[in-house]
Amino acid sequence: MDEVYAAHYRFDGARWSIATAPMLCRPEALEATWADAPPRCVAGTALPVFGPGWHTGTALRRPATRSRAAALARLAEAAWRDGEAIDAALALPVYLRDKVAQTTAEREAAQRAKAAA
Repeated sequence: MDEVYAAHYRFDGARWSIATAPMLCRPEALEATWADAPPRCVAGTALPVFGPGWHTGTALRRPATRSRAAALARLAEAAWRDGEAIDAALALPVYLRDKVAQTTAEREAAQRAKAAA
């Protein structure tokens, strides 16, 4: 699909914060954004997939080489210390492709609408 999962995070020396919420986009869209506000660092598994042809400017390139589970554990520990814990039932993942397929009823309704037109 030639798309990347991307987000923009800031580190203030002690904590990470979200500058741009996670999204799904084409690499060209990120390149256009980066033309106005170049990143200092681009990291993740998309780097080796899109290769050196992906224009990240002068940004430091960091392919995913470390355990994401370990990184998540460090973030969770910091959030716990700062009183940001929530009930496990409320801890839901973020789905960037939340609606990728129609239900059977939606497909049948679309077919009926097409036939009626």
